[in-house]
Amino acid sequence: MGKTLVLAGLLGAIPVVGYGAVTGYAGPQEDTTPAKNARRARWSQSPLGRLIMGRRGRAMVLRSELNLTDEQRAKIGAIFKENRQSLAKVAQPVATERHKLRLAVLADAPNDEQIRQAAKALGVALGDAAVEMSVVAREVQDVFTEAQLKKVREFRNKNQQAVDGFFGELLSE
Repeated sequence: MGKTLVLAGLLGAIPVVGYGAVTGYAGPQEDTTPAKNARRARWSQSPLGRLIMGRRGRAMVLRSELNLTDEQRAKIGAIFKENRQSLAKVAQPVATERHKLRLAVLADAPNDEQIRQAAKALGVALGDAAVEMSVVAREVQDVFTEAQLKKVREFRNKNQQAVDGFFGELLSE
């Protein structure tokens, strides 16, 4: 199940929101000590912090606004259960190739060609995972109403605008 969640997080909003709605997973419990809150406040004011926190907030809003019925939750859960093995088979190479790329980048003597080869292998693994995930996403989309799909599209657009704004801000400095 963990690999499925990681893959869903990498590849799209529909499966993440759908799976979260089905399982009722609310995320890890957070440390709320004053020191942690101060660090979080500073981090959340950085461009990357705003990007990540905004995406997380938008996902939480989307999840609540979708108002999935019990029947929709059951159907989405069944879709993920049915595709669990195929998703795990494509998620595992993504994790493996990502690890290889990280090792190549952080090597004591980084080699440009090894880094590029590792990045290319990760790209292939991500492409394979995206193809498989597109099948699952289409199945999940079929469960949604047109109004729910509209909300998902708006969520994706807002996330893309946030990414564009993040890079625009970084590049204009």
